[in-house]
Amino acid sequence: MRYPPHAHNPKLTGRRGCSQSGFTLIELLVVIAIIAVLIALLLPAVQQAREAARRSQCKNNLKQIGLALHNYHDTYNAFPPMYVISTNASAQTAPSGATSAAAVAWGWMASLLPYIDQAPLYNQAGIGTGSLPMNNVASFRTPLAAYMCPSDPGSALDNDSMWNYNVKSTNTDYYAAKSNYVASNDHAIIAMSPPDRKATGVFYRDSHVGFRDITDGSSNTFLVGERAYHPQDTNASGAVWAGPYAGTHHDDAGHDVAGSGYAPINTGTGWSWIRSFSSPHVGGAHFLMGDGAVRFVTQNIQHSPGGDTPNSLFEYLIAIQDGQVIGEF
Repeated sequence: MRYPPHAHNPKLTGRRGCSQSGFTLIELLVVIAIIAVLIALLLPAVQQAREAARRSQCKNNLKQIGLALHNYHDTYNAFPPMYVISTNASAQTAPSGATSAAAVAWGWMASLLPYIDQAPLYNQAGIGTGSLPMNNVASFRTPLAAYMCPSDPGSALDNDSMWNYNVKSTNTDYYAAKSNYVASNDHAIIAMSPPDRKATGVFYRDSHVGFRDITDGSSNTFLVGERAYHPQDTNASGAVWAGPYAGTHHDDAGHDVAGSGYAPINTGTGWSWIRSFSSPHVGGAHFLMGDGAVRFVTQNIQHSPGGDTPNSLFEYLIAIQDGQVIGEF
């Protein structure tokens, strides 16, 4: 018997006539496994691309700092001092709740604010007019993207900093905005100069160093290097842009705004970390040279820390008058 197309055909009502679709369990597991493999392959590539972008931004930050330093030099015929202690620093008022006042000073990065498009903040804090950081808490707590490496995991406020450690634990308003860039101070240890030993690098207390003083050549001299937050040691975090804690000993002062050859790049803990250079980037750190170039310096660069005079390649790059000829590095 023939049935019209629209009629019910009893021969098609059995199991053989059923139309089946969809994945079996094995097929579904295979698809999931393939997706997992693809994600595992792509994720590192995405992370590497993001880190490459962050490293590029970090390098650009240093280039902008270099331009600011050169513009400052054009104006004053010298680079800004690492910091300058005001004659009335002892009169600073501690924030409410803090146990004592602290003699702190505006640092070299504060002096550069007008040259990185931060003139309003510079004027608000009264920098260069005899103002003092402790009387301008809101100003030194202002995070500045231009002074922070985007790869660094530390918070925008340097909550673990040793910056004015004698009062930091008593009042959270004291925490300063961090920086990941520190001035090149000395081949061996943070030196104030004066009143202690003169530093061998470009920046030190009350410094007035110009290109005329860099007899080793600007292309062979560090101006600025990186300093990373150190999560393994809460006393070794990033630096700050505002200025240093003014200690009575030469290696108490300046470590918050300057670095030295005290320890090799990316090594050490505690005091050795915060007196040196480091970065969140694998294998080394970025450095701004005197001629404005930015170089990524490997952490394996020749470096023999210690000694009264520079005696290794890394120390030669910090010192400005060591008389050593430096080739490619």
